[in-house]
Amino acid sequence: MKRSLFVLALLAVLAVGTTSARGYFFGGWPETCLEMNDMVEASPRGSGAVGIYQRAFGSEAEQACRNDHIDDVRRAFAWAIGESPQPIPSEFSYSALAQDLSREFQADQYAAGQKYRGKAIRVTGTVEEAGTNVFIDEFEIEFDRPDYRHRAVECRMMIRYGSWTEGLQDGEEVSVVGYFRDFTDYRIELVDCRPAV
Repeated sequence: MKRSLFVLALLAVLAVGTTSARGYFFGGWPETCLEMNDMVEASPRGSGAVGIYQRAFGSEAEQACRNDHIDDVRRAFAWAIGESPQPIPSEFSYSALAQDLSREFQADQYAAGQKYRGKAIRVTGTVEEAGTNVFIDEFEIEFDRPDYRHRAVECRMMIRYGSWTEGLQDGEEVSVVGYFRDFTDYRIELVDCRPAV
């Protein structure tokens, strides 16, 4: 489940016109985090894991969903609540190969998280996948990782670098600079990324 899809769920499924979307279109906007997450999962770009929070967390499902996605929603609607994203990094505090960064988090995720929190990092690696999240004005690059047990490094590129990002090919080696935001069991997230010069 890609967290970046969460904030564009309604628009994505409405545009495609799935049965689920038609239900929400005629029934109104989703009223809970769980409803929105299930729309993401049911959409063509989702993973199909409808009800995953309910199965995993039972009566605590709504709060778990909110905990996981609050940053996504806050970021997407920063303009509406008077927040501004961090400035585009012109310099960086650390430089690392994507696979080495992945190994560092595998060795001690909490120490690595503390070390990089809020810092600009220059990451170089092989593109595994590059895609577009146009509804939240971001493009994403996912770098190749050492193996399936390691976290993937994901960079959320600003839309101003869209043409550059769309021109990337799988297997191409690139360098980007972005701010470390967080990590999950599956990925290491950098935001406000730009091509490194």
